[in-house]
Amino acid sequence: MAKSIKIADELFETVQASSQAFSRTLAGQVSHYIRIGQAVESLLSHDIVARILQAKISSSEDASALDALSAVAKDPSSEEIEFHIERQLRGLGVGLDDSGNLVYQRDINAAKVEAAPA
Repeated sequence: MAKSIKIADELFETVQASSQAFSRTLAGQVSHYIRIGQAVESLLSHDIVARILQAKISSSEDASALDALSAVAKDPSSEEIEFHIERQLRGLGVGLDDSGNLVYQRDINAAKVEAAPA
C-alpha cells in the first residue's frame, strides 16, 4: 500500500530531475534510490558510508568501496532485468551510444528494419 512521506525540497528536486531523465515515476525513482542505499549499507560499514557522504574518505578506502559496489552492480537482480525488459517493450531508453546519447529501443528496431534485406 502506498504511503506518504515528507522529504526536503532539495531532495525532492533531485529525485524529480532524475525520474524525468530516466523516464521513471517519482515513486519508481525513490524506490531505485532506496535499493541502491540498501545495497551500499549491506556492503559497507556505517562509518565508511558516512565518510563517503561527507567526502572524508581516503583514496584507498574509496577504491575498496567502489570495488564492492562494482561487484554488486555486475550482476543485475531479477527486478532490474524485469525493469529493463519492460522499458525496452515500451520503447524507452535502453542505454548510451558511443557519444553518451540515450539510445531508445524504437530507434534500434527502426535501424534493424532499414538494414534488413528487401
